[in-house]
Amino acid sequence: MKQDFSHIIQIGVVVPDVDAAAEQLNRLLGWVPAQELETMHIPGRFYRGKPEDFACRMLFYRFSNIELEMIQPLQGNSCWSDFLTSAGRGIHHLLFDLVSSDESIAELSQRGIEIEQRGRALPYGENVFWAYVCSADPLGFTMELTNRREYPKDQPSQSTIYGPFARLSGVEVITKNLERTIQVWKKVLDWSPDNAPYRIFGDIYQGNESGSLSGAVTYRLPNLEIELVRPVFGASCAQKQLSSFDGGICCMNIEIESIDLLQQLTLQGVSILERGHTLQDKRLTRWVILDSLALFGFYLKLIFH
Repeated sequence: MKQDFSHIIQIGVVVPDVDAAAEQLNRLLGWVPAQELETMHIPGRFYRGKPEDFACRMLFYRFSNIELEMIQPLQGNSCWSDFLTSAGRGIHHLLFDLVSSDESIAELSQRGIEIEQRGRALPYGENVFWAYVCSADPLGFTMELTNRREYPKDQPSQSTIYGPFARLSGVEVITKNLERTIQVWKKVLDWSPDNAPYRIFGDIYQGNESGSLSGAVTYRLPNLEIELVRPVFGASCAQKQLSSFDGGICCMNIEIESIDLLQQLTLQGVSILERGHTLQDKRLTRWVILDSLALFGFYLKLIFH
């Protein structure tokens, strides 16, 4: 596994209103943001090769293993406003922290994955940047790149999320061709799945029996699991993601210890969008996907054994 493409430090979500999303995250999950920023009129920003004065509001949530960034576009042309227009809201990107940024960006460019939007990450130092690359088509998700590890600077990293919904284990990426995506991820990112393909069974979708089937593999990175899923048949969240957006990051996975936590959420008005089970290496895992997109800005998948 290539060092630069194994260190994911953030999951990014784009929403139309960060305050509304933060209110629901706090009310239902007990999550409290660690930091809030608003970016305005910062020089050195580019969008699709041209200078652009875009701006956004950001809230940051820190888990023990990764950061969650909530983004609300405010002004200017940007990949965030493009995403908001096309998708309405949802999980937008995964942030990779590079140690050899020039080499890694050149390698991506050789494979046709170019920078779409770029700016300076001033809180981390004059030489630190952030950049989004056009990777959604070849890889199935948007990559954001930064080079904080090239120019280390002490930053607060302690977890600020506690309680029963604090174990954020991974994300689910939907693809229409499992084998092809496995090959592309290996070629571009040097990722290899940690297991043979296994089956995901959907039992209930939107209140009706679904009997859906998907194939999947899991990639276990140092601080995040990425489940790559290909819907085979039947109505499911994965199939809807594929038909609506041709794939992409569908949901975030939270592991919980008790099904009672799910019941607490349903009593507060959060409905279940899909319920199912996964059979992997003769191990049965049960899960539900909450109908939480309008509330949080993303679908939340609760996993329990």
